Amino acid sequence: MKTFCFLLLMALSLPAFSGADTLFPGPAQSPAGMNTTVFAFKADTGVVEWFGRDKVKIGFERYVYPPPWEKNTFCSDGFKTFACTHAPNYRAANIGLELLTSKEFGSATGSCQWGKKCTLTSSNNKFSSYTVYGATLTLEPGIYYFGSFRLNNGAKLVVNGEVEIHVNQFSAGGDNDVNASGQPRNLVFYHHNQEFEKNYVFNEAPTVSVEDMFTFNTPADIKAYVYSSGVVQIPWDGTLFGSVTARQIFMQGNAKIVYSGELYGEQLDISPISYSASACERIPLTFSVKDSNGNLNRNANGLLDVFVTSENKDICWTKPDDATETCHAISLREVEVKNGVANLLLSGWGGSIDIVGFYDPTSSSAKSLMGSAGPFSFSPSGYLVNEGRPVELIAGKTNTVNIKVVTSIGGGQCETEEGIDGKFYFNTKTNFESPNSGMRKAVLNGVETGDGNNLTEIKFKKGVGEIDIDYLDAGHISVDLEVALSPSAEIIEHIDNQRKPLPETPPEKARATIYARPYTLAICEAGSSLPDDSEIGSDNKFIKAGESFSLALKPIIWSKEHMIGPKKGGASVIQWRLEHCDSDWASTPNFWKSGAPSASVALNPTAKISAPAGGDDVSIGDLSKPHTDAVNGRYAFNDIVVNDVGSYKFHSELLSTYLGMEVTPSEREIGRFYPSHFGLSAKISPGIEPAYDAESKGFTYLEQPFSGNYVINAMTTDNKPVKNYHLFSGANDKAAFEDWALHNTTDLTSRWEHPALPSQAAQQWKAGAGRASEVAIDGSMMMQKSALPDGPFESLRFAVGVKSPDRDGTGFTFCDENVGAQCVENVPNPKGGSDGAKFGKGDFFFGRMRIEGFAETQDLTNEQTQPVAVEVFNGTHFVTNTRDNATIVSTDIGKKDVLFSDNAALQAKIELRDDAKNVVATKNVKEGRADFHVIAPDQSSGLNREQFRYWQQLDKAVSGVVPQTWLQHNWQGTQFDDDPSAIGTFGFYRGSDRVIYKGEKNITLTGE
Repeated sequence: MKTFCFLLLMALSLPAFSGADTLFPGPAQSPAGMNTTVFAFKADTGVVEWFGRDKVKIGFERYVYPPPWEKNTFCSDGFKTFACTHAPNYRAANIGLELLTSKEFGSATGSCQWGKKCTLTSSNNKFSSYTVYGATLTLEPGIYYFGSFRLNNGAKLVVNGEVEIHVNQFSAGGDNDVNASGQPRNLVFYHHNQEFEKNYVFNEAPTVSVEDMFTFNTPADIKAYVYSSGVVQIPWDGTLFGSVTARQIFMQGNAKIVYSGELYGEQLDISPISYSASACERIPLTFSVKDSNGNLNRNANGLLDVFVTSENKDICWTKPDDATETCHAISLREVEVKNGVANLLLSGWGGSIDIVGFYDPTSSSAKSLMGSAGPFSFSPSGYLVNEGRPVELIAGKTNTVNIKVVTSIGGGQCETEEGIDGKFYFNTKTNFESPNSGMRKAVLNGVETGDGNNLTEIKFKKGVGEIDIDYLDAGHISVDLEVALSPSAEIIEHIDNQRKPLPETPPEKARATIYARPYTLAICEAGSSLPDDSEIGSDNKFIKAGESFSLALKPIIWSKEHMIGPKKGGASVIQWRLEHCDSDWASTPNFWKSGAPSASVALNPTAKISAPAGGDDVSIGDLSKPHTDAVNGRYAFNDIVVNDVGSYKFHSELLSTYLGMEVTPSEREIGRFYPSHFGLSAKISPGIEPAYDAESKGFTYLEQPFSGNYVINAMTTDNKPVKNYHLFSGANDKAAFEDWALHNTTDLTSRWEHPALPSQAAQQWKAGAGRASEVAIDGSMMMQKSALPDGPFESLRFAVGVKSPDRDGTGFTFCDENVGAQCVENVPNPKGGSDGAKFGKGDFFFGRMRIEGFAETQDLTNEQTQPVAVEVFNGTHFVTNTRDNATIVSTDIGKKDVLFSDNAALQAKIELRDDAKNVVATKNVKEGRADFHVIAPDQSSGLNREQFRYWQQLDKAVSGVVPQTWLQHNWQGTQFDDDPSAIGTFGFYRGSDRVIYKGEKNITLTGE
């Protein structure tokens, strides 16, 4: 409808208005900026009704009603009358209608005469005059232009969709129907007449002729929205359902305007808008909150109130999910609206039943809305299909339901006419309710509905028959059944009374409401080639863990070839079959149409592990699409990622029920996902930390313990560890590893002490942190010394590599192959196998501690030093390790062996001093050197000579000092287990036997 309005504005070059929904803001108002506006009740029995609204505004400059003035009870909320609110500024948008000319309506004339049924379309839509006289005129959707348009003598105007009529003169006289069985919002009149009462005086005869007014005669009703630049007159006993925007509105006695809500913008849609049933049936009604484009607003949630607005109020409401089937007379309040939809059942007695609904949102997803529908009618007898409830079908699968010949006995109760037996024949017709169109029809007892050449036969016994119903599509449809004459020869004499077959006179019509759902959502390919049945469970690999792939869901029909699979969470699942995805296997095209029942198609967010046994499921995230997002009948889901290895079962699903029914999930196993590569995390902590290395790199002495670890993970393409790899149990399912140490090309693995890897993959792979599959070692390590000093081993590399590959040939990603990735440096295998990944490196040195001695021969009171040097072998000889700021020297591990002393009580003392000259027990060497300070033996009691050997006991552990055995050397033997020591001498030394004294004969003193 909105499209038509904009076409009108373009065609007539009218000024644009602020918003389409302001054309009819209430039941009665005038255009903004227009003067001489009048709303007048010419008798005291007229009513303006806004159902459920206790304040109704009349938007005109003048508001006139007959005395007594204090009465003013001309407005209604559908339950009571009250004073209308005169609001002169309550106006509609002014679209500036101008009188139509022959340029718009042309020169053709037309008529539809007595008893005929005529149809006009949007391609035959312009007439200078057109008259309908005792006939029925149907207008197909479109815009129509008339100079004058008249309905006379029981004429009927039917609109088959959304229609706009632009007219200069309109009148309807003589019991006419104008859209009587339709919805007001489907018909809009734009009355371009410019005549109006220049000086309106109450109860005086009008100066504007009837031809120039927009009017209709008693007792015709009209369902339409009317926008006029002139005068609209509602006649005696006339009712207009919709809204009127005009310069002037005159209400005759008992005239009534019943507001039907805003025409444009959001709306509360009620479907069906009109229907006839028996008093034993309940009419399913759907209330839908729709946006300004007519699409379902799935975010709309709130409460719905429903009422009967007609004179006939003999109806009741039932909630479809109410097990007690409680019937609520006249009105029902606070019905839940969920995802934009509410459903109710309407039952009643008699005809001309009109209803209205009010939606009150619980959030800002929509605004308060009103909708109306009718007329509905209920005959005293008829057929009752499936006890009056919707028939629930699986597309393609027959459902057999009963059909009863019933008669109402009042009070909403019915009884079966048990005296009816025999075969009856029906003409049938499929009605598409949601969506409102389709290509496939329902089949009843083997006969397609609407087949004019074949009737549907139903056998009744004691008033009860059976119908086999088939439908090869999804959605909400209904099937009308109308009794036809049995073609049997023995009753051919009843040909003149076709509506009354023998042996009784059953009712004429029935309706079956059918809810059909897809059987399942088959999981098919969507660009990515998927494994077929023969590949599942084999060693064949699919894609790497972490790589993306695509799946598509296809709603399909049931087939007797189907076998329901095992239970999933208490519900059956459909095992995937290759044929499901073939074009020969029918889908359900009405499922994805706009206007079809709301549904969200999804993949279950969890893919269930199938292999290896005991593995973890994986999350693939929330993947869903609205039902309208199908392309060529399939819902494609791209960029699906499985971040683990193995084979998984994927499940399709709907996120909610479909017309109250559960759609059976489909299951398809996909795999095998395999590792992208092996990841390596590791750490080597040198014996001497970088903070104590003058070069800030850290280093380690041979036979000095250092810590190291590495963890190997099977990885996804985006470098995430997988959890299921270690659970594979086949002989070649997992890779086995070996590690080594290499200095340049020299294999030092035999000298590398470290936690050993098991020899077999089955023992190497375990579940580690976070259940990730891993191969790991962690602990203390050591590089052994050889029989002779060697080295240095700078940049000694530690590596781990694949010893026996897995079935997929998974390996490390080396930096020389893929610099941009999180790569590892490759290290050759000294045994000739494939390269390994470096997990650490370091500088390793053959070290020793050396203490220097002294001999003081001149002044035995002088303080002496015993220098300490930490040395490393540089390939030819030992040199001071100037990088070492970590090695400890300490008097706590010092040992002084006195070789000779003149006075045991006054011997030399040995101490350490820090940089501030304070005496300390322990200190670190600085750039590989330190000094012990030797206090000379006390000479106060005479000459006091002394000779001693001072040791650092490197294998001794005391508080604050750890053993440093890696600095022991072969000072005295062949093993590198001797502590460093040096001799200190106060006096002359002749040999190994004794000290030489000053003044001894035949000795030349040189001072050395």
